[in-house]
Amino acid sequence: MFKTQHDPVGERCLSLRRSAPLVLLAALVVVTSACTPDVEVASPYAAQFEDARRGATTQFEADALADDKISRAEYVEAEQRFVDCIASHGGKVELEDQTGYFTYAITGDIELYDSVSDQCGQGANALISPLYVDILMNPNRTDFDELMANCLIDVGLVDRTFTKEDMADLEVRANGGNTSTSLADDGTTRMETHTVAIDPAAQAIMEHPDAQNCMANPDFRGIANDSEDN
Repeated sequence: MFKTQHDPVGERCLSLRRSAPLVLLAALVVVTSACTPDVEVASPYAAQFEDARRGATTQFEADALADDKISRAEYVEAEQRFVDCIASHGGKVELEDQTGYFTYAITGDIELYDSVSDQCGQGANALISPLYVDILMNPNRTDFDELMANCLIDVGLVDRTFTKEDMADLEVRANGGNTSTSLADDGTTRMETHTVAIDPAAQAIMEHPDAQNCMANPDFRGIANDSEDN
């Protein structure tokens, strides 16, 4: 049976920055780790919790969001409610781990899944899962390029002088294509577009498995360390 891969977190990350080349998979995977710790909110997410509480439509959501933190168990239950809802409509979705959060392995009718996924998310994972993943990946709401730079340093793919500016440049060189620069010219602003050729060395870094893990979750090393401590 054909499986389709769907990574909702990846879709959101693409809106934040230019992503590095990824290998397209035939299977749609959703990931969870039994040893992954609960995620507690840091102060930068207080407003996001308040917004989520205002949007809650079920008692489950209200209870999960009430204490300004989302436990691993609450996150798993939210995703399982989503999966059960899809199943109640005749679809099939499986969950598997990707550095601490879920992606979805759709093994049933894809068109059916697309037609009911938004409905099934309401009251289940629509509010809880994005907030949980944001906190998991970026507990202090740090600049994403800075998170990526630190992750690449820690896994040994770049030297310790590597900065968030270097990270942005690395992604441009790894992807190639057109880039635009805003220039000041006699008190005015104009855009200059130029073509960047793909740099094989930069591409090799971004296609490395450790770099792919950093892209999936820049804080994934912290998950492993926390689980060992607990």
